[in-house]
Amino acid sequence: MRWGTAVGLVMIWLWPATAPAQDLFIGGDASAGATPEPVEQPVADRPSVEPPVATVQGSAAGSGDAGTSEPAAEPGGVGVDVFRVRGLVEPRQEAIIAAEIDAQIDAIPFDDGERFARGDVLVDFDCGFYRARLSGSEATAQAARRVLETNRQLAALNSIGVLEVAQAEAAYQEAVAQARVDRVWVNRCEIEAPFAGRIIARLAEPHESVRQGQELLAILNDRDLDLRLIVPSHWLSWLEEGQGVAFRVDETGTTVPARVHRIGARIDPVSQTLPLIARIDGDPVDLGLLAGMSGTAVFDRGDEPAS
Repeated sequence: MRWGTAVGLVMIWLWPATAPAQDLFIGGDASAGATPEPVEQPVADRPSVEPPVATVQGSAAGSGDAGTSEPAAEPGGVGVDVFRVRGLVEPRQEAIIAAEIDAQIDAIPFDDGERFARGDVLVDFDCGFYRARLSGSEATAQAARRVLETNRQLAALNSIGVLEVAQAEAAYQEAVAQARVDRVWVNRCEIEAPFAGRIIARLAEPHESVRQGQELLAILNDRDLDLRLIVPSHWLSWLEEGQGVAFRVDETGTTVPARVHRIGARIDPVSQTLPLIARIDGDPVDLGLLAGMSGTAVFDRGDEPAS
């Protein structure tokens, strides 16, 4: 009986050193207050975190911008030598008509959008003051001419000296010059159209008193339109004057033909681009073009320049 008791005491004394820590919580939850350690999975069981790889097909992949210099890809991945850039329809002739005299407007015959011919009166001023001044200067010039003629006759009779004749001639030339100046002012009482075109906007109205230099009308020639394009500078390796261009208009959806007319003289060092002017084949009015329209110009490198 004593031997068994001794063996039991020895077993109780050795138990805390060999048992796991969680077994010491006798009569309670072994997991309460304890933090379990993470269990590392085998390498073969770990999920893959590598990003997917995009598949690029065709020579123009990744160049979806309209101004790219890469050839467009046809269905099936076959590249063609077609190059596209954005463009703008611009008038070759455009002007802001301003007053050249201080006067009141009598009439502006044309309204916004109306068409006019070259030489038509666009603005008519009330020029009573300028015409009256011209009449006075012309009368002064006529009187000075008669004095000069009389002095020449008297000088031929040795009645007056050469100095009097020279003074009369100088007075006559001065009066003639003043009459010419006043005639210029009268000619500015009407503003004629420098070219045929249309009214963009009226910036003044009849019966208004305007000052010299004040803007009155904005006009343009709607039959002389060009395409203005900005192209990459490395296109100069194949771009040349006369090359064909097909311009698809955004506003109408139609495509109009054009030819490279002029290549810019300077390259922008920052963007590595240069301007290009293309001349439209045909009458812009018949083609339904208006200044300010935009679109996409398509160049065909296989097109031969115009002779």
